[in-house]
Amino acid sequence: LVAVEVVIGNVGTEPLSVNPLYATLVDDRGFSHEVELAALEEHDQLAVAELGPGEKVKGWVGFALEAGAKPAYVKYTPGLLGTPVKAGLEE
Repeated sequence: LVAVEVVIGNVGTEPLSVNPLYATLVDDRGFSHEVELAALEEHDQLAVAELGPGEKVKGWVGFALEAGAKPAYVKYTPGLLGTPVKAGLEE
């Protein structure tokens, strides 16, 4: 299990929908991993929220990886039609 703390901010002028299910972790082999909602017991999971312009939210998302796979980056796609944003990972 890999837990990633994320901060999502709305830099636009319209409301932004936030949902942990919009996050995907891509490993060093190029495989995508969906969020494991029930995996985080020690951290506050990223909340489902609607952000107004200038607002931010912070929380954790968890992913289950295969043995030997290493996290490369997180991709966040707001909603079904949103533009994906990629973020590298720091330890």
